[in-house]
Amino acid sequence: MNTTPQQYAIDDTGEKPPFKIGTKCTFFGVNPHAPDLCPTCGTSLQTVDEEAFWKRLQLFEEGVYEFDHFKGDGAKSPDPDWRPRTHPGYVEMWKWAKGTGRCFHHVAHIKNSYAKNAGKVVDLTL
Repeated sequence: MNTTPQQYAIDDTGEKPPFKIGTKCTFFGVNPHAPDLCPTCGTSLQTVDEEAFWKRLQLFEEGVYEFDHFKGDGAKSPDPDWRPRTHPGYVEMWKWAKGTGRCFHHVAHIKNSYAKNAGKVVDLTL
């Protein structure tokens, strides 16, 4: 395994390591030291498609939500009868969070820290 931070994105085989997100935290990316654990809080990580991850954040910012929730009987619940709102700055907030070098336990914690430290407010109201 390469040892310089700039080389962590590619391992010795030339393969890009899988992109991971936290199952109980907001970590996203690659942890070269323990690929299945968040480097900040130690919770488990799951593999997701990186492009789909960023697309979903972008869609949320644009007010395009995915309502893929299901009822107890397995049938899909109806979509809400209200119009979703846009969330300007949502993607930039996540990029800022990555740059902090830590994870957060909820997106609301990112929002509050972003407002306090970057002076920018992102409305997460649905």
